Amino acid sequence: MRWTIAVAWGVLASAVGSLMPGHEPSAQPRLKPPAPAPAAVYQAILRYRIIAPRDEHAGYYDRLVDRLQAWKFNFQPPLAQRPDTDRFNPDLNEFRGTIAAEYAFRLHELPFVAGVLLIPAGLDLDKIAPDEPVRVRIEIVPGLPLERQRDLVDQAKLLLGTLGFVEAVGYDHHGDGGQPLTRLIGTIPRLQLPQLLKDLRDQPNGWLAPRIERTQLPPPLRFFNPIRYTEVLADTAALVAAAEPTPRQPDYLEKIGPGLWELINDKDRQSEFVRVQVIFAGTPSPAVLRQRVRDHAPNAFVEGILGSFVTAELPIGQVKNLAALVDVVNIRLPIPASGDIDPSLPGEFEPAQVLATTGLAQLHQRGARGQGVRVAIVDADFRGWTEQVKAGTLT
Repeated sequence: MRWTIAVAWGVLASAVGSLMPGHEPSAQPRLKPPAPAPAAVYQAILRYRIIAPRDEHAGYYDRLVDRLQAWKFNFQPPLAQRPDTDRFNPDLNEFRGTIAAEYAFRLHELPFVAGVLLIPAGLDLDKIAPDEPVRVRIEIVPGLPLERQRDLVDQAKLLLGTLGFVEAVGYDHHGDGGQPLTRLIGTIPRLQLPQLLKDLRDQPNGWLAPRIERTQLPPPLRFFNPIRYTEVLADTAALVAAAEPTPRQPDYLEKIGPGLWELINDKDRQSEFVRVQVIFAGTPSPAVLRQRVRDHAPNAFVEGILGSFVTAELPIGQVKNLAALVDVVNIRLPIPASGDIDPSLPGEFEPAQVLATTGLAQLHQRGARGQGVRVAIVDADFRGWTEQVKAGTLT
């Protein structure tokens, strides 16, 4: 209950503070997760919610309009073409227009703003079929303890699923403020985009949809709408599920890893030698493993054995023989070793920085220059060494 009161008080304080004269939401730059650059201008659909008597409604309406004008919100249709009765009409709750990206992602901070949908200027959604999915980025309300924040995101995804939302497989879930679990990315049918302006707790809706009382909703969803705003991404390509690979027959061929399987299917390369890693079940002795490989791949040369992993070179045409063994779990191309690389080092070697990084510079200062010392370098990639030998830079 304590966290509920804290969140509610924070929301109330923010709303009250926003109404104070001269108050503007903080313009300090926020931590942005890696992402494509936003559009310069957005088409914005803004849903506001003002619950007040007639005269107070007009006052709050005017304050909201003043803030939008200060942020150069280009009303469509223009305010001059709107009847003055809009200021008093409680049945109206939407503004449309264009706004620069500088302010677009702050519209939800304004008082009485209950929903924001941002569409990159120039993206014509009318050309997209109603049932065709478009990619969206949904900003989730932050500020809860991590476990409660996870609950809120899971509840939001459950309700979004009723609208046809399909979550992306992998993305950075840190939102505009850099907090975890405050961003959702996926696709939703174009026809359902307006629903994201509404309170998600009212979904599903419609005459035939089952109604859920908010008091019956679990916390934290019960206390507030989880969506701050929604951005339609310029890349509207739908998420395509990866196609299932064609089943292999016999079944033991499924043990052969990708890359190696492509080599096996090349009939012109069956006699070529390839280095493979054979993984056996259990931990037989090295002598047993070596003999197992040689019995079924007579031309194999075993390079090394570590536990149940055998590294060997053998003709591509003999890989299937090893895959047929019941105690073989997997056969794959060896995974190349990789090491940490100092990102500050340039693409081409820079001797002074290399010497400083490795600590050799200190030895040089002491007079140890390495004359006559043979050096061995252990690495996973020696491409280009022949050219250096020819150039005389490596002997």
